[in-house]
Amino acid sequence: MFPIAIFTTFFASSYSEATTSLKPTIQARVLTPSGEYESLNISSTNQALSAPLGSLWKIFAYSYLVDENLPENPYRCLGSDPDEIFCCKPGETIGRDIALARSCTPYFSFSRLGVSEGKWADYWKKSLAHTSNRQLPAWLTNRSLHKPETRVPVDELLLILQAVRTSLPRFTQIEKALLGTVLNGTARGSFPSWGGLLRVKTFTWRDQPEETFIGGFAGWLPDGSAIWVSGEGHGRDMFVSDLRALVDKHGALQNDACVDVEYFKMYPIAAVHPKASGKLVGETTVRFKNGNTLKFLGDGSLEAVQHGKDVRIRARIGLEEYVARVIDREVAADPEEAARAFAIAIRTYLFQRNQNRKPGVDSCLQAEDSSHFQRVSPTSASRRARSISRWANGLILNGIENLRYHSDKAGPNVMAWTVAKDRALSGLNAKEILSSFYPSGLLESGSRAESYACVPNKSTASWLANQVPRWRKRLIQIQGFEEPAGIKVCYDRPRIFSHLEALEIYVPRVMTRNDEISVAHEYLHLAFRHHPRGLDENFIETHARNLVEGVP
Repeated sequence: MFPIAIFTTFFASSYSEATTSLKPTIQARVLTPSGEYESLNISSTNQALSAPLGSLWKIFAYSYLVDENLPENPYRCLGSDPDEIFCCKPGETIGRDIALARSCTPYFSFSRLGVSEGKWADYWKKSLAHTSNRQLPAWLTNRSLHKPETRVPVDELLLILQAVRTSLPRFTQIEKALLGTVLNGTARGSFPSWGGLLRVKTFTWRDQPEETFIGGFAGWLPDGSAIWVSGEGHGRDMFVSDLRALVDKHGALQNDACVDVEYFKMYPIAAVHPKASGKLVGETTVRFKNGNTLKFLGDGSLEAVQHGKDVRIRARIGLEEYVARVIDREVAADPEEAARAFAIAIRTYLFQRNQNRKPGVDSCLQAEDSSHFQRVSPTSASRRARSISRWANGLILNGIENLRYHSDKAGPNVMAWTVAKDRALSGLNAKEILSSFYPSGLLESGSRAESYACVPNKSTASWLANQVPRWRKRLIQIQGFEEPAGIKVCYDRPRIFSHLEALEIYVPRVMTRNDEISVAHEYLHLAFRHHPRGLDENFIETHARNLVEGVP
């Protein structure tokens, strides 16, 4: 077992990883980013459905702490509070991320954290009031109602969860912390099945007047949909297979990090047929200078670029697709548990080799298709590999300085595919397989390749909209310029970068003159994203400065 997942017998009675022997009948409700509701075992007309808030209030307490950028205030367990059984052993301390994952009530005590009624109400009115024409519910703004027994309308709860996702600049941190619920928190027994698919908080409460336990969870799915699940029993018991189809329907990442791949790095290219430059679509033949040839069916993600007398092939793909293509090229999608272990190792390896990446300058992770880095399939990933990659989303292995893997040679901190397959077939799950190869590794949530929820930056969007007509007159004369339609300008602090696939530019709320040049720089990356000039940093930076400074 990984050290991060070790729990002593102190927790055994209240923190069991075992699920109940009887599968509970659950209800589920989903609110998509487009505003559509979907249900499981709930009438579509039942808008009056309500449920106890339970410990879901901790999502909002955590959100307040991180969005207000309040300093960490660790909680020290003294053994005097019965609720500490969900936190830590006497003498130990706990931080806010693990406190949320374990549902540690004493940590989030408003009095301990110094959160007054007025501050709490003002924060939510300021942060969410503009997201809806409706008045914010009292259970959110009134701190005294922020308690487990308060019953809340389920649809209203989902609306507030969506507002949190779209309005709070630090939502990525909130989402990452909630991944810990399944990884090492209250629902950790469900990790082998669910991996990184859910960003949720569990709740359990004795309902009135039936005096039965009502449990479930709420939070977000990969595509940004808000989800609420409930049934008779404990929250940890609600991660059942009945939910799989509903979750998989919303499994595509809303904001996937990107990877720039240089293909065939170790093999100089002599020619590409049928065309030596541009997007590679359909039957494609690459002839290498060593005399070998490769034929594949291009899906348009790869692009041939003339580089002096040479031809290079590059691609910009999503991180999830990248991991899946490496699975297809380096190993296989079966057996499933071995493939899942490798998906986490592939992702970790990529991040370790991008440690010096400068956020805001290098907007995408950098990779090369080679035996010295990672071999990446030139064709679209298989459905099975994408499913494996999606399961491993958001999961990395820390504590391994130079993680490596191999097809058949295992060693210190080196995982071998042939051995991993045997261990999977013997019944080990992905977590156990990783632990057997990397005994000092810590399986954790998050990465340096963050995903972002776009919070509109109206002031900068207005500034950019005013500049574009003037810039267009100059740029339209340059080959490769395509005016990007539907650009979204988003708020971030303090970095400036762009997400090419989503046509998003992330900028601070207040800009300096240099920031304006940086925004122009990212705009040009979007405007030339289909042309080799879009990868030429000297070209982009020179024109960005000229546009802002009015240089002819």
